[in-house]
Amino acid sequence: MSQSVPYIEALNRETGLDIQLSASGGAQLMLEDRGVLLQWLEEQQMFIIYMELGPLSGWRDEEVLKQLLSANFLFLQTEGGSLSYNPSANMVGMNYAIPVYGLSAEEFVRRLDAIVLLAGQWMEKLRLMGAEQEKLAVQTMENRAEENMSDDALYASMQMLRI
Repeated sequence: MSQSVPYIEALNRETGLDIQLSASGGAQLMLEDRGVLLQWLEEQQMFIIYMELGPLSGWRDEEVLKQLLSANFLFLQTEGGSLSYNPSANMVGMNYAIPVYGLSAEEFVRRLDAIVLLAGQWMEKLRLMGAEQEKLAVQTMENRAEENMSDDALYASMQMLRI
């Protein structure tokens, strides 16, 4: 019997779901329209938790990715987690490892709940980052449009002087 059973049973009691790990130790579920992946690693006696935070907005994504990557530094802003990006799905995710050695099933559920709350905060941060970059991109386009209009006006005035 796998060491994961009491933790999955406690999670099922808490959520009312019937989560079953696959033969490879994985389970995927939807939580508030977000994909969640639980992966049990038998030899390490730990769960790896992956939670989708959302897609990149398409506005200056490289700037958002820089901010997300810097948040991983020493796990300070992620409180022990790690932010990741899946380019094939354009999805930002949060990853956590929960070692269960000496951890009760109830403590596991509490830790998982804390991760869900933190992921919710990061979803909002990601949304705000995208909105900020959209605002900056639009502002840059407007500034360029104004510069082009003033160049056109300058060119038109120069033509008038030559006539």
